[in-house]
Amino acid sequence: MAVCWTIGFSMLAGFLPPPSPTLNAQQVADLFDDHRTRIRLGIVFVMLSSPLYATWSVAVSTQLRRINPRFTTLADIQLAMGILLVVLLMMPAALFETAAFRPERSPESIQLLFDLSWFIFVFTVSTGVVQSVVIAVAILMDRRREPIFPRWAGYVNIWVAILFLGGSLVPFFKTGPFAWNGLFAFWIPVVVFFAWMVAMVVLIQRAADRVDDEPAKAPETELEERIAATMRRLLDEERQVHEGRARHDARSPSAGP
Repeated sequence: MAVCWTIGFSMLAGFLPPPSPTLNAQQVADLFDDHRTRIRLGIVFVMLSSPLYATWSVAVSTQLRRINPRFTTLADIQLAMGILLVVLLMMPAALFETAAFRPERSPESIQLLFDLSWFIFVFTVSTGVVQSVVIAVAILMDRRREPIFPRWAGYVNIWVAILFLGGSLVPFFKTGPFAWNGLFAFWIPVVVFFAWMVAMVVLIQRAADRVDDEPAKAPETELEERIAATMRRLLDEERQVHEGRARHDARSPSAGP
């Protein structure tokens, strides 16, 4: 996915670095007129490769489920966010292609599609934020002696979520670091996103190659352990009481007629 996106979005379509949000309608229309074929071909690469992100999300969920097989909610949420993100990656691609499809379209219509594409691509960061937070929580909840993922990976995912948040301010800026082509809204999230994917691929591979040295069932939580210990103690006390009564009855003389 990363390779195809680099080829399609950057080398062919020419959207890296991103065009400025300050372009007027005619400038946007001229951009598509000058590079229409390249944009069409590049965005085809983007569209075809975006679903590959789902395979990455499935791999992450597979390992998260190993942390606690009886509580897979976090793994399921992560997978749902990954699938939703695939849709959010494909929607801008479809809108870019729509803008390039009809050369006779008015500049204002092309600008509207152009703005909407970039807003969906940069502004909808909440999906990635939730996904990385869920991964972080699942990793930090791992109570194994040798966790599936190292604990530092959980903290890294928290920082990933924080660094994604710059894109949420895109509606308020046309220039500067929080515009859709700015440092905090675009460059940092994009670099962090691909670095995050590569790092998790390495961790997933290591986790998949390691055979668990613990039982397949999930480790009991502290609360479950306390409840189980309390139940065992109560059963032992009840058994001792019954045994004491049995010994007492055995020593007592039999009742007469």
